[in-house]
Amino acid sequence: MSDEKKDSAGDPTATSPVDPHPERFCVDYVMEAASEAEVRQLARELALEQTVELPGQIDAVRQVEEYTVGTLENVQELKAGSLYKVRVGFPNHTAGGELTQFLNVVFGNTSLKKGVSVANATLSPQLANDRQMFPGAKFGINGLRKVSIDCLDSICDGRCDLSCLVINLST
Repeated sequence: MSDEKKDSAGDPTATSPVDPHPERFCVDYVMEAASEAEVRQLARELALEQTVELPGQIDAVRQVEEYTVGTLENVQELKAGSLYKVRVGFPNHTAGGELTQFLNVVFGNTSLKKGVSVANATLSPQLANDRQMFPGAKFGINGLRKVSIDCLDSICDGRCDLSCLVINLST
């Protein structure tokens, strides 16, 4: 297991302090798995699915993996042998300079899988300061959160529980 301490309240949506990488944004996922080895494999598959949408053994994926595929940054056991929080770092360019593409990388097809949920998304300083992607003053942080949640709710057609969603826009 990683060196990161379990959050004091055991809250899977809480995050520990992280020094944001200027060229990567991070997403914390809560995942059901029987072991740390299994959750690491699931996180690897998630990172591939959210970026290149292909299995890692394909030659074309290997050629771009280093600068395109998300990387497992941290694993934290929440409940012994059954529930983990993993942090995956994604290259900024996978967000495509658009809020909708950013949300696609964060949620994508993985949001349809049983036993996986998004707990937190943390923007890199570079993305947090991207005024084309996040216009800021037009909406403000609270407004952007509301627009994001409304957008996700419409995508899920009201079937998703977004009450635990936290979009961390502080750097």
